[in-house]
Amino acid sequence: MIREAEATAVHEAIAARKQGGFPEKVAWEARSRYLHTLYSEFRTLADDIEGKVVFISYSVQSGEIYFKHMEELLRQSGFTVVTGFRSHPGDKSNVIKRVRAQIGRSAVYLGILTKEMQVRLSNVKRGRHREDEYRWTPSVWTMEEKGMALALDKPLVLMVENGIHDDFWLKTAPESIHHKFDRESYIDVAEAVHEAIVQRYIESGLKRGAIR
Repeated sequence: MIREAEATAVHEAIAARKQGGFPEKVAWEARSRYLHTLYSEFRTLADDIEGKVVFISYSVQSGEIYFKHMEELLRQSGFTVVTGFRSHPGDKSNVIKRVRAQIGRSAVYLGILTKEMQVRLSNVKRGRHREDEYRWTPSVWTMEEKGMALALDKPLVLMVENGIHDDFWLKTAPESIHHKFDRESYIDVAEAVHEAIVQRYIESGLKRGAIR
């Protein structure tokens, strides 16, 4: 019904513009914007009730291109995507509260662990010799958000870029579904991750009794 009212408002705004009725045009456009916002709020509420919400943790510096692709894949499947970068009612601009609230309303956590900083591991034994070895770490915030998801007992799916040291994810989340990727394999891996998220969502719903 809201979408029908929005369509009517758009139609009336176009008609008013053609007839030169500027005040009427402005009024109908304002009504159209209000109805669109109202519909979006109801849609978000419905998604929350259904639990079809995925929290994606990623680094803006090194993982944004992967985030945007996964966001689109999930939205095409009817999921609402939330992150720690987007404000949430009640967070009062407190980042920790915002992240906790967003993860708390999510059915599944997706961590995109991309290479953020290179570190040197000294004196690594290689056969009969010792040498320096270089590994990559994911962003600190991605690790913080993963920790919150574990504390909130959320189903985890991890995308781990090749080159990241296993200690940054395997020890704390050994049972989570994880997929290794690089730039060349990303598209294929993204499809597998998408399927894993759908499966975790179904499992989560069955556990809660929300899906029968």
